[in-house]
Amino acid sequence: MENPGRRFETCKLYNPRSKIRGCNYFRWYDTTQTDWQRIIINKLQLENKMLTTEMGSLKEEVKALKEDKTMLRTEVDKVKKKLKCVKEEKNKFGRERNSKGYGLMLVICVIVSVLVVWFSNLF
Repeated sequence: MENPGRRFETCKLYNPRSKIRGCNYFRWYDTTQTDWQRIIINKLQLENKMLTTEMGSLKEEVKALKEDKTMLRTEVDKVKKKLKCVKEEKNKFGRERNSKGYGLMLVICVIVSVLVVWFSNLF
């Protein structure tokens, strides 16, 4: 750019996008820039554009990560529900097993084993 960062006065109807000057009034407000000022301003404007682009990319990345986080939370909730169902089934199986007399059967087996050992010692 030839005059980056230079200040100027213009008609209040000036539109910087369309470059329409309204009443055609224009005047530089400051003195002419030196070469090093122009170089520094151009570098800063380029850096600003690069950082703005990088910021846009980072915003997109954050958006994607938020979507991933939401998806993962949904999956975790599904796994938690399945785990809860498995635990309930395990407890149900345990209750059924105990209610069907498995404990009593164990006691009977021990008694029979003791009797077999006792009778075998008698003869």
